[in-house]
Amino acid sequence: ENEKLAKTRAQQRRRGARADKRVGTLSNEERVKEQLFVLSLSDNCPRCGWLLERGLHKEDAREHLKNCNDEKLIKAYQESLKDKESKENSKKLAQESQEEMSAFKTWEYNGRQVGQLWMLSENILKRE
Repeated sequence: ENEKLAKTRAQQRRRGARADKRVGTLSNEERVKEQLFVLSLSDNCPRCGWLLERGLHKEDAREHLKNCNDEKLIKAYQESLKDKESKENSKKLAQESQEEMSAFKTWEYNGRQVGQLWMLSENILKRE
């Protein structure tokens, strides 16, 4: 009985190790991006940014992901993605601040009436 139990535990450990090799240490979001790339729903490799051209198929994308391990290229692509994201965030913040200021000036122009405080954002209300 103990021998049978030991064998099943060893078998479960081996299965777990094989599953870890297949899945790797990717987050759920990274795994989804890679699946989208393999299915040709995304044109750029999620690791290095390599462009999947129109004539290439799923097998080509899968082969590229298997061989995509150039650390310098991957790191450069990740940094470019972070730069792009930070620029988008700064644009979004600038747009929001412009909208807040526009609402504040409209409220001022209309005579600073208490009934129109709904036009202002929480940030402006805290500041005033």
